[in-house]
Parts: sequence; C-alpha cells; structure tokens
Amino acid sequence: MIDKGHEIWLETEKTGKEVFVKVGWGHAMKSDGVYEKEKCNAYLITPSNKRLQLYIDDLRFKVEEEGVYIVVVEYNFGIGSKLKDGSFKRGLVEDAAWRSYFYQYAKTLIPVNSEVYDRNLGNILEIIFLDTKLKVMYEKKPLPNQKVECTYKSYEGRDFPITTTTNRDGIANISLDNDLWLFKVSYTDETKKTLFYDNTKITSTLTVKKEVV
Repeated sequence: MIDKGHEIWLETEKTGKEVFVKVGWGHAMKSDGVYEKEKCNAYLITPSNKRLQLYIDDLRFKVEEEGVYIVVVEYNFGIGSKLKDGSFKRGLVEDAAWRSYFYQYAKTLIPVNSEVYDRNLGNILEIIFLDTKLKVMYEKKPLPNQKVECTYKSYEGRDFPITTTTNRDGIANISLDNDLWLFKVSYTDETKKTLFYDNTKITSTLTVKKEVV
C-alpha cells in the first residue's frame, strides 16, 4: 500500500525500433497489488526534447533518432487517510489520525546508440542521473540531506539494500554495475496542506541501466 512505501517504477524492453514500457507497482522492484491506471499520465521526451503523450494502457513507442529517450509516468493517487486503529483507507476520512495527499513520478532512461545521460524535466520532485552521481531537485531547487534508496533487478531481498544521502547541493554518489537500477526518493511537504489533508507526500523513482565494460 502507498502508506507502507509502495511506489511505481518503469521497466523497458526494446525489440528492433519498438520500445515497450512496463509500469511496476510495489516496493523495491517487487510487485505487490495494483495501481490505478485512470489516475496516471504518461509521456515521452525524445532526444530532441519533443514531448509526446503516451497511452497508459499501451506504453510503447518507436525510436526515430539517436540519443536518450525519457519516459515519465505521473500517478495522482490523491488523498489517503490513516485511521486511529492504524489501518489505511483511500480517500478522505473525517476522524482519521492524519490525511495526506499522495503524488508520484516514475522516470526511465532509454539510450539509443548513445551513452546514458539525463535532463532536468522540471517535475516537482525529480532524480537526475549524472553518471556516477544523482541530483535530487524539489521545485527546481537542489534538495539537501535527502535519503535516496537504491536497489537492482537481480537483488532478491524485499527492501532497498542501499541508501545514500544528498549533500547540500542535492548530490548523492552512486556506483552502478551491469544491472537495472531503481532509485527512489520520498519527500513530505508539511507546507502543502488544506482543510482536507495535513501534508503532501511526493515520491519519485528513476530506473536506469548503464553498461559497464
């Protein structure tokens, strides 16, 4: 469940010039439960920075140029309520212990005859891949002292085996091997609240595979 740390992430498969994108839902690249497709928005950023809408029910596209394609899925979960007995319910419950608004981003990088590189898309919470580093941005500003959780596809455990923390410039050091990696950042903004919820909880994931020779 989203209150237990569940997140969306993206995985891809390329056949010829066609790329298929799979949306995962669960924790640390281990599937669990079902996300709500009707609350998602998916789009593609081409190497020439064109933005194209994708259909969440059929996430595929054809590569037409060299460079790095970026796919993003945004999941507008909405309000969730934590009840006084410790249980969690979707939507607004008036006498809940607390209520939060949940929003998630999932991003993946698909290089075509290119080294892997990333771009800042300007999302509210974003992880930017910088080869041996990650940069975490919140509202287009570096996010310092932020925990970044890391895992990889072949890891058999059910939690994130690696954590790191951003410095004052929002930078965290990483080291990749030949595997698909997932990076996750979750941030609670206590200033973004209304009469209906107490805070906003935003999660961002990035999946990337770097071929290491």
